[in-house]
Amino acid sequence: MVPELETIARTAALTFVALVPGASAAAGFEWHSVRYGRRRKDWVLRLLLFSGLWLAAGFWVWHWLAMNYWADFVALQPVPWYVNFIPTGFVVVPYALGWGMGWLTARSPRRVRWLLGENRTPTAWDHLFEQRAIGLLRCRLRSGRWVGGLYIEHEPVTSYAATDEDDRDLYLARTILLDQETAAPVLRDGVPVETSGGILLQRTDIESLEFIPLEELASAGVNDEP
Repeated sequence: MVPELETIARTAALTFVALVPGASAAAGFEWHSVRYGRRRKDWVLRLLLFSGLWLAAGFWVWHWLAMNYWADFVALQPVPWYVNFIPTGFVVVPYALGWGMGWLTARSPRRVRWLLGENRTPTAWDHLFEQRAIGLLRCRLRSGRWVGGLYIEHEPVTSYAATDEDDRDLYLARTILLDQETAAPVLRDGVPVETSGGILLQRTDIESLEFIPLEELASAGVNDEP
C-alpha cells in the first residue's frame, strides 16, 4: 500500500476510534435527555473520555483484532466476515448504552446521579425542565403582567421549553387565568380556569418564573367571583 494512503488510513482509524464511540453515546443519551451537553466547553473532552473507557473495557478484543487483521484490512485484503461488523459495533453499542442511560436519567435521575454527577445541568432553566414534571408555570413578565399555563403533554401540540443558549423560549399548551394582584390561579368549582389556546413566551420577556406541581393547584388558587 502507498505510504501516504496508509498514513491517511491510520489517521482516519484513530479519529474514528477516538471520537465516534463518544459521539454515538452522546446521541443516544440525548434521545431522552436535554440537549445542552454539546454547548459546554468540555464536550470534546467528554467524548474522548467515553471513547477511552470503551477502549479500555474491550482492550484485549481490540488488541487481538489489530494483531490479526489490521495489516490485511489496511492492505484491502479479505478478512473474516465478522470483522466487517466491528465498525458497526463501535457505533451501535455505545449508542445503545447512551440510550439506556438517557432513559434512566429521564425517568429516575436520582438513581444515576452517582454516575453523572450532582450538578450535571449547567443552568437552573435546564434543571427545571429536564425533570419534565407536570404542573403550573407562573411567569411574571417584565411588563408587570402575570401569565401562566400548564406544562403538560397535550394534543395536538405539547408544552415545550427550548434549551438553546442564545434563543430560549417556552410554550405552554394550556393557558391558566391568573389573578393579577395575587398571581394565584383563578379557580371555578375547585378547578383552574383556562383561557383559549396555548401561549409562547420568550425567555427575555420573563422576569421571574415559578413552578407549582399539579396536585397543589387547588390550594394555591383563589375562587372565581360569582
